Amino acid sequence: MIQPSDIHTLTEFKRHSTRLLARLEDSGRPLVLTVDGRPKAVLLAVEAFEEMAALAGRADALEGVGRDLATGKLRDALELLGLGHAVMEQNLRREHPGASDAEIEQRLAAWESGSEQGEGAPGFLVRSPRRLAKLLRDPA
Repeated sequence: MIQPSDIHTLTEFKRHSTRLLARLEDSGRPLVLTVDGRPKAVLLAVEAFEEMAALAGRADALEGVGRDLATGKLRDALELLGLGHAVMEQNLRREHPGASDAEIEQRLAAWESGSEQGEGAPGFLVRSPRRLAKLLRDPA
């Protein structure tokens, strides 16, 4: 945290740079330089800068890992959805061996919409998060 003792004018820094730089290195706290009463620059010790740069690099790496995990989870969910669809299609073909491809597609569409067996039936696909929350609260 920047303290009032860490704030100096640029003119003061020019006059006492050796002393202020030594204090910067000893304290590890940044110096804020002002011009006309407004902050214009922040000086950091080399070690503090390197630590900040390393932390920023780690944060970027973690953000990338988070994106990769989220992408992987979405990919997994889509693969599971496709697998569920394929399993249901196989089940329908077993249950209705004489059905045409068009009839199977029609039955799959009915299963996906939940109209074939009604809401709450096993395998019913809930498309709305609000509807899912309502079904979980009051399944009847």
